[in-house]
Amino acid sequence: MSKSNYEYECSRAELLGLDKPEESEFESPKFDSEELACETEQIGRVSGGLDGLNAVLDSTKKTLTRYESFNRKLGKLFHYKSKSQRKAEAEANFTSEENIPSKTEQSQSTLSSTSSGLGQSSLNFEEYQKQNDKLDSLLCKAERAELSLNRNNKLIKKLVKK
Repeated sequence: MSKSNYEYECSRAELLGLDKPEESEFESPKFDSEELACETEQIGRVSGGLDGLNAVLDSTKKTLTRYESFNRKLGKLFHYKSKSQRKAEAEANFTSEENIPSKTEQSQSTLSSTSSGLGQSSLNFEEYQKQNDKLDSLLCKAERAELSLNRNNKLIKKLVKK
């Protein structure tokens, strides 16, 4: 918090007859470049893991789709269906498919206040911004992985019921 918040809390404590808070409680945390580098490395490892997970989920989706296609062709060999039933199934399958975009939109937050009073250098501020952007991309990758996993689970359940 800033110095103005500390002054506000001091005046509030005086009015209420409480003890003044310590100034150390209102100091902003100081991060050094080593901590930032370590956190950036950890974010990179997590990002790589999520990329790997998404690649596995995509290949699983392709395999399941091929398997489903093979089962459909095999089913057509054993069962004769009228044209009207085929059209009805095709329409039902078309409406039940989910469309998931390959890339999700990333929203960038704008800061309403600058680093006045915080004492951060512009280099640290830029590092924080970079880490914030990386965390946003990690969230998008995790959401994509979750959606892919749910889609694959639905497809597997559908195949098992047949």
